[in-house]
Amino acid sequence: MIPWAMNRNVRFKTGIGPLLDAMEQPDDIDASCLNGLSQKLAPVGQALTLTRPACRLKQH
Repeated sequence: MIPWAMNRNVRFKTGIGPLLDAMEQPDDIDASCLNGLSQKLAPVGQALTLTRPACRLKQH
């Protein structure tokens, strides 16, 4: 999710998993990739918030 949220090309290959394009230079990622990052990752935080209480119940 994080590479996708940072506008990096992510694709999936069956039997291998996620693949990212190589970065030619460290400058390939700049501060502009942070624009909207929290909004893109918000569903992940929401899922964790909803799941955490259920995990605590199973531990007891």
